[in-house]
Amino acid sequence: MAFMPSNAMPDRCWPDDFVDVGRQLPDLVVELRYATAENFLAMPIEGYETPRCLLRRAAADALARAQLQAARYGLTLVVFDAYRPARSVACMLARLGDGDERMKGRYYPRHAKADLLRLGYLAQPSAHSRGIAVDVTLAVPGKTHAHTLDMGCCFDFFDPAAATDYEDLDPLARQNRGLLLELMTSCGFVNAPLEWWHYQLPDEQGVWQAVYDFPLCAG
Repeated sequence: MAFMPSNAMPDRCWPDDFVDVGRQLPDLVVELRYATAENFLAMPIEGYETPRCLLRRAAADALARAQLQAARYGLTLVVFDAYRPARSVACMLARLGDGDERMKGRYYPRHAKADLLRLGYLAQPSAHSRGIAVDVTLAVPGKTHAHTLDMGCCFDFFDPAAATDYEDLDPLARQNRGLLLELMTSCGFVNAPLEWWHYQLPDEQGVWQAVYDFPLCAG
């Protein structure tokens, strides 16, 4: 599919090489958790002014191919996060040591929140801030809401059980992770082994090393 050039959209507030994937893939389900309080910090994250799903054009093209592949199974992709401003990463890291562990039981039961960066669950800079990473799952489309497939644990579950190849899973959850892995890697993404939901474009040549900090604005 050919995405509309960003410079053809007069209300845009992002660089020309970025695509508003949610606008141009209407069947994609966008649930940007960091624009809400439904995340491991229990608060909307700085920089997420609106739940807009942006990606660099190459990543958007790959995601469109993956969405097409998912549709062949009667499924859709659900996006939990895509482009993430650098200021958002800084906000997350600043909050790691704040002592607020209200979400511990849901998102990091075996770890202290302050240890999440050291353990590799967060990164600075993040591939998300380069516009080449996306956090996704699969769902069955519905008239009112999409029914997400069982992946064994939730998005942003910072725990060994979130590893893509974690073995102590229900067979159905293992199968669903395998299907997501197959769909995404067949379209050019690589998976972060610690997180079944995280996929990004490989960048061996350093083409996408620029880190961006523009907010997810309403334009």
